[in-house]
Amino acid sequence: MNAQDDHWPGGLDDLADLPPIKEAAAFRRVLISYYAGLLMMVGWMIFSAWTHPQARTTYLLQALLLMLLVSLNWVSERKRHMVIVRLSRPGLPRKVAALMPLIVLALFGFSQLIEARQRESEMQLARKREPWRQAVVRQRDVVELAQKRINDSLEKSKEASQALGKSWKEVKTPGGKRELHADQAAMQKFKDAGDEVLRAFRLSIDEQERLRQLEGQRPQR
Repeated sequence: MNAQDDHWPGGLDDLADLPPIKEAAAFRRVLISYYAGLLMMVGWMIFSAWTHPQARTTYLLQALLLMLLVSLNWVSERKRHMVIVRLSRPGLPRKVAALMPLIVLALFGFSQLIEARQRESEMQLARKREPWRQAVVRQRDVVELAQKRINDSLEKSKEASQALGKSWKEVKTPGGKRELHADQAAMQKFKDAGDEVLRAFRLSIDEQERLRQLEGQRPQR
């Protein structure tokens, strides 16, 4: 291998920083693995943005930031020099760089396993909460009916009040005095309408209390 074959990109001015010639081919593979692993991380973030629409912006920004950092490491001669020198020396950084694709793949698989278990847990919780949710919906319908009963009873009470007002008549007592008397049927109807309003309010209060208790019984994990 001549000097031209052993040339390394990145502006290595100090030849002492270069790896031994016999390790040149292996070092190139380490460098390729390092950048391949970083690009796989970018792909992972893009995949996460596609599978998590609610956090799409966050994942895309992370992917863009990592892509910019990778590009900066390669475009900047100084930073590229530092990466090459660091990875050319035996040690943990070089081992991690060589295994970067496998590490990223393992982390990706582990994250997918965690997400799958989380989705299964959420599905089980949803099935567990479904009867409770249906009960809450039914109770809300009952509360709405109770409120409608209040409105209807108030309307009937108003009609009964108007009918009672029209039923007042001036009558002459045996003693010769003139007094106002209401029709007894209209009076009874007004009283019944008032009792119905009270019953409707009590029923509405009871049903609302049942709804609050039911909402507080939401099944937990």
